[in-house]
Amino acid sequence: MTRVFLVLAALAASHPAAAQSLGQLGGLGGGLGGLGGGVPSVGSASLGNVSGLLTYCVKHKYLNGGAVGAVQNGLTKKLGGPAQQERDPGFLQGSGGSLQTGGGQGFALGGGGLKEQLTNKVCDQVLSRAKSML
Repeated sequence: MTRVFLVLAALAASHPAAAQSLGQLGGLGGGLGGLGGGVPSVGSASLGNVSGLLTYCVKHKYLNGGAVGAVQNGLTKKLGGPAQQERDPGFLQGSGGSLQTGGGQGFALGGGGLKEQLTNKVCDQVLSRAKSML
């Protein structure tokens, strides 16, 4: 936990306009346990959650839809098609911007400043994880 605080303090110091206080990081507190090197792990996210997160990342322009289309289609097929995907709890959470990291832990994507930078990195990791699930 001390390491996470030091990382956040260093980031805040190097980006004072982006984070006038650590309080501006919004829902980041719930994801601190998974920050490891600064970014929450997507390794425990379910197939449905990863698929939903791809949808979220494209919708909010963290990822390019063209690059994700084939991967998203592959995940949709693995989930049993669009109708089944829409009923998957992990998909619903992911499409709402919630990375489920396991053990009831989650990380809310989105926001500005440092949280936006973390969201960009998480979306990149989600795409890599999605490709490995195909």
